[in-house]
Amino acid sequence: MDRKIREIKTNKAWECYKSPAFTVITPVYNRKKLIGRAMASVEKQSFRDFEYIVIDDGSIEEESIDDIMEEFMERVSFPVMFIKKENGGVHTARNLGTVHGRGMLWCALDSDDCLLEDALEKMYCAWQEIPLGKRSQYYGVVTRCIDGNGQIIGKAIPAQINEQGWKTARKFKMSVKGELHGACAMQVMKKHLWPEPEGVTFVTESILWCYLDMKYRQYLTNKTTRTYYLDNAWEHLSGGGAEDSAGCEECILE
Repeated sequence: MDRKIREIKTNKAWECYKSPAFTVITPVYNRKKLIGRAMASVEKQSFRDFEYIVIDDGSIEEESIDDIMEEFMERVSFPVMFIKKENGGVHTARNLGTVHGRGMLWCALDSDDCLLEDALEKMYCAWQEIPLGKRSQYYGVVTRCIDGNGQIIGKAIPAQINEQGWKTARKFKMSVKGELHGACAMQVMKKHLWPEPEGVTFVTESILWCYLDMKYRQYLTNKTTRTYYLDNAWEHLSGGGAEDSAGCEECILE
């Protein structure tokens, strides 16, 4: 898998602290004016046992975040890695962050969204609610989002849903309209990356989630963890157009 890395930088804390509970991953493509919102939300987390990986997916020179990242990495006390790569699409950036991640849990944060201040704490607690002996059956926890006005998106998750069979719980999850969020087990994400077809710069997220749904289950909660803003279209993390997704659903995940 050729990710065409241009540069990797880490701060001092990266070398000092190597086994965090969380890895938060933010891919960015030409969003210099917006990424500060996402980064600030990571910095404000009440749960401090995490590392943060930012991947610049080939932004143009005018949208470079080098200066922003340099100041950020010097200022914060938690581990940070900054990767610069050639443009390949958000799926390749997330894969790269996953490969370098060292956390127990995996959390994706888009460059134009932000985490609620207690997001990591809520997701960690939700993961701990899964009985230890059954945790290997799960690939993650599902949480809910709020919009830019603070309103919860989608319908509430029924009580006792996790005590029902995964077929029933998944059917409900798929019926929810609007964005969901959550965290995944890093060992699962490392084993199952998004496919990277040659020349394709947009691969839908669902191709991986649907595959994982067939192998594992998720723990559904009503906890809210992310603010999902609607001020940008999907292409903010892709260097290509919608036509690039043609044929992606036929790719095989190994």
